[in-house]
Amino acid sequence: MNSSEWFEYLLILGVCVTMAGFAYYMLKPESRDWDYSNDVHFAQKPLHVYNAAELCRILHHLESQKQPMPTAVGHRSTCWRHDEGNELVHIFMSAAVAAGVHADFTVYCPHNRDETSVLSHIFNKDFIINQSGRAAHQITSTPWQETCSACTMFYEHACASGLERAEQQIIDTVRLAAMRWRTFNNTIQMYDETVLHFRCGDVLFMQYRWYGWVYFREYLKIIPPDTKSIGILTQTFNVSNGRKEDAIAAPICEQIVGALQTYLQSHYPRATVTVHGQDTNMESFARLVFAKHAICTSSTFSFFPTLATFGHAYFVYTELYPFITKLQSPELHVLHIPFLSARDARAKGLLNAVDFITELRYGGLQRDKWPLQLPHYRLL
Repeated sequence: MNSSEWFEYLLILGVCVTMAGFAYYMLKPESRDWDYSNDVHFAQKPLHVYNAAELCRILHHLESQKQPMPTAVGHRSTCWRHDEGNELVHIFMSAAVAAGVHADFTVYCPHNRDETSVLSHIFNKDFIINQSGRAAHQITSTPWQETCSACTMFYEHACASGLERAEQQIIDTVRLAAMRWRTFNNTIQMYDETVLHFRCGDVLFMQYRWYGWVYFREYLKIIPPDTKSIGILTQTFNVSNGRKEDAIAAPICEQIVGALQTYLQSHYPRATVTVHGQDTNMESFARLVFAKHAICTSSTFSFFPTLATFGHAYFVYTELYPFITKLQSPELHVLHIPFLSARDARAKGLLNAVDFITELRYGGLQRDKWPLQLPHYRLL
């Protein structure tokens, strides 16, 4: 095998080992000391699940055995600060399925939860969706069979249907958490009017078609000309901090994000354009929720606070969340605009792809100073 094939083989092997380790870590009985204090809200002990797929399997089994459906469902979450976007998808899909059997719903975190995680702020010890006393608009009570049949994939956000049935519950829950955080823990001095999330690091190494970048020029069609401040949410550029999968690309991402900052500043000279690369996850969530204009390109992390924003929500349509066209929020805008997927960027090669999205005559990047010394970069 050549070096490119070896790299891809090792990457796939690493992902498989990581997933196996995570499954073992989650499922072994002694791995978690769960906080079940929410059970006091329920007349009967809830059915405990880890995701909607597991809940669907259990409901199908109960139906086949002519057994009664559960009256309460509890979703066990790690409540840690990594992979929070995907975990939020699993939680709200479980809530949508539970609504189909009119079951109450709650989320369990471990006693030793990561208090810095978004999940810990959103799903506190009082979180509960009470189906018998719920407001009619919270979760669409579609029969569970329909919700389950609409999605059989592990990554439930990529399903064509399902999550939209929990739309209002997502909005209400995330807004409440952001307001609670701003009241008691706020560390942000000023909120930007327009906030966009620019995911970079791990996308450089992906081959998926549903992750990628918006061309810089397309932001000019979204951001209002009179905006006074623009915030760019992105990863930290300090290789010793942040996620390991982002660290190796930090030098390149710093240049790309810097180019975006320069590009936007040149087109919005009266606005302050700021890069927020040192935010906690909850700070990033809050910036999107309280923005007048929140922009999500392709990320499950920024999907939820963008949907819950008090301002206008802009979603660039990708296959990452095809159900987005079924959402009903009046302030939601689905944008069918040019989008360079990670797969196409890899095919183009890194330099050509970056040239393409930045339009260098505006971004000011210099190819002769591009730091491409690592073989990982050349493989792109």
